[in-house]
Amino acid sequence: MKIWLLIVVLSMITFMTRYIFFSKIITYRPGKKLKNFLSFSAQSILTALWVPIVFKYHSNGTISYTDMSYLISTIFVLILGIYRVNMLLIVFLGLSLFLAIKFDLLSFVF
Repeated sequence: MKIWLLIVVLSMITFMTRYIFFSKIITYRPGKKLKNFLSFSAQSILTALWVPIVFKYHSNGTISYTDMSYLISTIFVLILGIYRVNMLLIVFLGLSLFLAIKFDLLSFVF
């Protein structure tokens, strides 16, 4: 029961911190420095999400790949992102490549 209470409380905190800035309760406008600082938050969060999926950390301090399909798809998506391809196209192509490798549809290539 404690865990459910914790989940509900943390959900409420997350919702309220976002709701307050979208509602008209507070008329706060961040300055130029804060906007510049926050412009990197999406990349930081996405990196924190994909790194543990692609790389597996061992207790002895070594790092290994979880699966080659994750690594190849990640490198492919990073290259597309560097060339500023449309985000929806990147997601579609990255998922397509991942599924093709995962289900061995590209066996003639790899």
